[in-house]
Amino acid sequence: MYRAFFLILSAIVPASALAGGLSVGVGVDASVDLPDPKGTMSYSKGFAGAGLMIPVRYDLSDYASFRATVRTAFAPGHDRVSWGTPVPSTSVDQPSEVRHASTDHWAMLAAGGLTVGLEAATKESGLSPYFGVETGPVLVNTYHSFDADSGTSTLLSELTEDELKNPSTIEPFTSKLTLLTDLHAGVRTRGESGMGFWAEAGYATAFLKAQPLPHTKEILNAQRDPYGWNALRLGFGVQFAM
Repeated sequence: MYRAFFLILSAIVPASALAGGLSVGVGVDASVDLPDPKGTMSYSKGFAGAGLMIPVRYDLSDYASFRATVRTAFAPGHDRVSWGTPVPSTSVDQPSEVRHASTDHWAMLAAGGLTVGLEAATKESGLSPYFGVETGPVLVNTYHSFDADSGTSTLLSELTEDELKNPSTIEPFTSKLTLLTDLHAGVRTRGESGMGFWAEAGYATAFLKAQPLPHTKEILNAQRDPYGWNALRLGFGVQFAM
């Protein structure tokens, strides 16, 4: 019975995978956020930064692999926040307000997540070009620095004077769990040494819906407006066979 099971398993899974095709890598990448398409009702002026990548591959054959990647990104840039100033209204049920917005303040994107997908390679050994696609959840925190120069100081009205003077005070920020999709292509060395190198270019995209801006006065109806994170990235690192 057991022999029959292993015969079936051998027929389904290539011998190279059964022999141990697991590898773990570590690397860094740099990214720049491309502008959001016009007419999409999303706003950002770009985030550019760097991150850490931990790709884990399991070879399904000499030319195909399952890949899971732990990703982080830290990128300063700009987003858009908006808030309202109440104005007299003739309706109690529908109060009126004048909306204001800022894209001039400083912002920081800090993201971390896990994507999974498939890769295809063109060679079974040596310097092997590859391409792949992955998707998975990513948690994106968007931090802000508000001040009078950008017209956003009113968003700090919930903070005390001592908190404003404290450099470690975290100003209103948002946290959003969303879906990230990554397309990538690169080259990596494949051999018997157990250690290899890889370099790849990719395009990762995630959309963040509008979110209320916490720790601001409720009457302001402040929010971080929606934006797309469209990261064109370039990374490199090492890979170790397990």
